[in-house]
Amino acid sequence: MSATESSTSFKLMEFTLDPGVGWTHFKDGPRVVLHRNTTEVIASAFRVEGSVGHEAAVALSRAREAAIASAVSAASHEDLEPAQPNSDGKAWWLSTVTRDGTTFFGQLLVEGRTSVLLLTYESPNTAAHTGEFQTIVRSAAGRPTQIAIA
Repeated sequence: MSATESSTSFKLMEFTLDPGVGWTHFKDGPRVVLHRNTTEVIASAFRVEGSVGHEAAVALSRAREAAIASAVSAASHEDLEPAQPNSDGKAWWLSTVTRDGTTFFGQLLVEGRTSVLLLTYESPNTAAHTGEFQTIVRSAAGRPTQIAIA
């Protein structure tokens, strides 16, 4: 897997990811992994296929709930501080730090028309990094299928 400089946006299903300057990315199966210095972002998208109308809405809701459950489960690890999920109706996210306070983790879930995107953000626990994650969350809330990764 070779990394590609990410100076332009790229698609992951119906979602467009816009990494800022200095990010590299590579595909890892169905995921895209982005790196910049000591920060890693993993993007996974799950498409709901074969359903229409009400069935499609129910299937998308189930996919969203499964992704949220997975994120909450991962954030419940004994080495992490407790985390509370947040939502603004367009995006869902949570953040936590390791019990020793050195590493920050953030997870963001957004729902598109036919798929769900889950971003996992890992970095040193600094104000700059937690602020960067909040910028990504605000980007998703404004345009859920156009995610800016600062």
